[in-house]
Amino acid sequence: MPAAVILRPQTQADDVFLFELYASTREEETAAFGFNAEQSRQFLRSQFELQTIHYRRHYEGASFDILEVNGQAAGKLYVHRGAREWRVMDIALLPQFRNRGAGTSLLRSLLEDADRTGVPVTIHVEEYNRARQLYERLGFQVKEQQGIYLLLERARRAAPPPVQEPGFTR
Repeated sequence: MPAAVILRPQTQADDVFLFELYASTREEETAAFGFNAEQSRQFLRSQFELQTIHYRRHYEGASFDILEVNGQAAGKLYVHRGAREWRVMDIALLPQFRNRGAGTSLLRSLLEDADRTGVPVTIHVEEYNRARQLYERLGFQVKEQQGIYLLLERARRAAPPPVQEPGFTR
């Protein structure tokens, strides 16, 4: 039976999940710092809170959504849909949901919506982040280097023509 995958708006009830998700994406990085478990949690908590403040301050009107798979919180997708571009601010999945197609499916759907709107989609990624391969497979290209990050852009594409029913003309 296929998994039931939905996006829903994030609520305050998701705060614990969101911190655990954030921490799961930074484990390798913090291990390199030589922190003990408590130091690592404190560092990650402060970084998580700063990131949250940054997103709210700089991306007014953005959507902050939780990905659920079979009713279980599995990831997040944050998107700012501006008039001239859509910015994927953040996309992350818990380790057990990675490499199973959910992220690809989410991004493809977003790209189709952007095509219908006629805007490019951008995302920041660290140069050696494994997700970069996914973004490039979906048509993103390096637009510019910004410190340790690359700004990738998937240029706007013409929306596919509407499907015509046989014998029906408009």
